[in-house]
Amino acid sequence: EGARQALIEQHSQNEGAPAGAFRQGERFFDQWKQGDAACNWSAEAAQRVALGTDTTGLEL
Repeated sequence: EGARQALIEQHSQNEGAPAGAFRQGERFFDQWKQGDAACNWSAEAAQRVALGTDTTGLEL
């Protein structure tokens, strides 16, 4: 939620900037969110395996 608010504030600061620059920032933000989600998923999976609570059937 904090990241979303930062993006909204950045948008208001960049109102005079070319649209392409803002779209590039959005792409970078989306890539960052996807990478963060993948990292969190792998950390969660490793923790479940370490604690013996993995019920997914996945072999890591």
